[in-house]
Amino acid sequence: MARRWLVSAVGRGGADQRGSRVGPATDRLASEDAADRQRSVMRLAELGSAAQAAVPALQYDDDRWVRGESAAALAEIAGPDAIPALIRAVNTDDDPEVATAAASALPRIGPSAIPALVEALPSGGCIAGQGLAEIGSTAVPALLAVLRIPPIRGHRMARIGATCAVKSLAPDTTATVQALMAAMEDSDPGVRWHVLDVLRVLENNRVLALPTLLVGPR
Repeated sequence: MARRWLVSAVGRGGADQRGSRVGPATDRLASEDAADRQRSVMRLAELGSAAQAAVPALQYDDDRWVRGESAAALAEIAGPDAIPALIRAVNTDDDPEVATAAASALPRIGPSAIPALVEALPSGGCIAGQGLAEIGSTAVPALLAVLRIPPIRGHRMARIGATCAVKSLAPDTTATVQALMAAMEDSDPGVRWHVLDVLRVLENNRVLALPTLLVGPR
């Protein structure tokens, strides 16, 4: 059975804003039909912050499609308060599609999700990296900082995730090349291959990386 991911970390504060549609949609989250539960989650997401009262009912589900839809709903309903629950889904859900859905939901919250996504890189890898890429250029400084960190044990997935994001954003700057060159000092050949993959797509600053590109990974 796929691991259920709790959303109890989502704040429950604020006034109860149950509208005429919140109650019925929340009640249907108890349906035995997964498709019906998924439709209910979508209806709640459309209500946005007015559906705060439904958050406790979105605590977990055995169906991966419902969990994936709930990730998007939480971003719409709870905003920044949903970050801990979404990060937990990125890091721990057994289904990669659910983890990806959670990572894709975080950019909807905005730049405030950047620190949490960076923390998720060591376990989330390219899934967390894609979430950072979807936030856009605002995430670039944090990504380059990850690449500049001296190689340490357990940092492999963080560097790979950062390179995935940098490749998507393609910030063709001197600072980008310098950070990638620093990451080339990693002893893991997988990390170095990912770095080279990014260096090859750069154009304006490729000359800075020519010595590395000619030698290839060690």
